[in-house]
Amino acid sequence: MKLLPGNETVLAIPAFLNAAGVPQLVHATNGTVVPFDGVTKAVLDSYITKTAPAAANPTLGGNLSGAIRDDMALGLTGSERSTSRTITSVGRNEALTFFNFQANLTVFLDADRALSSASVFNLARISTRVQGLPYVLAHRLGRRNTDLSVVGEDWSFYYAETGQPVPGYGDGEEQTIALNFVPKNLVNIAAALGA
Repeated sequence: MKLLPGNETVLAIPAFLNAAGVPQLVHATNGTVVPFDGVTKAVLDSYITKTAPAAANPTLGGNLSGAIRDDMALGLTGSERSTSRTITSVGRNEALTFFNFQANLTVFLDADRALSSASVFNLARISTRVQGLPYVLAHRLGRRNTDLSVVGEDWSFYYAETGQPVPGYGDGEEQTIALNFVPKNLVNIAAALGA
């Protein structure tokens, strides 16, 4: 038996809704747009390599993995169901209505915020400091966070908006920001990455 190493990647990819209400992801450097259910290797790779804010790559988001504390909660929770019936329904009737998930990450703060072009901590802070920004959180298990994506590997995608960042600064502890994303009930779990 071979087990996956305990490596994780978390990308925050800026998104917007098209006219049909489907989230669209934006490539970090060339502006290409892809739908939530058609994420490509090129889009993921453009954010995997983005580990610091820089003028050459001005979009928000990026590879936040190196800034996230190891107690994150990113994954599905109990889904909501409807048991409503019509007058002609036979037996029990139950249907999924919303896919619930939680996206709570705590990131560390950089001691020197002036070094914004060289810090994954500042990338996380800058990308999430405004409430209500839509993101697709892309999550991969079992590969180093700096490894480029591979066609066919599993990624999970969560559509959420930034919540109110909550600063944390305990006595003698590192300064942190709790990022409690607001789930928007769109998920794609363990999706095989396409070209």
